[in-house]
Amino acid sequence: MNTKAIGACIHRNRESLDMSLEELADKAGMSVSALKEYEKGLKKLRASELKCISDALDIPMVMLIHSGGGMYREVKDENGRNILRYREY
Repeated sequence: MNTKAIGACIHRNRESLDMSLEELADKAGMSVSALKEYEKGLKKLRASELKCISDALDIPMVMLIHSGGGMYREVKDENGRNILRYREY
């Protein structure tokens, strides 16, 4: 896992939701200082921590791991089915 790429993806997705570090840390059940280190790529994430963050961001965990720096959002199509939208940075 590339910790810097994952951290950057977490950061972008958090900001796209207008969510503060404090809000995401609270939702993910971790400290703000730990989340800062993850976003900066200074600390390696365990799978359990990555899952908590992805759940808090409401995106699949695999999207953070294999994102390549993009952002994902689930949206509904005209028939009400969930589809994923991807925007690359």
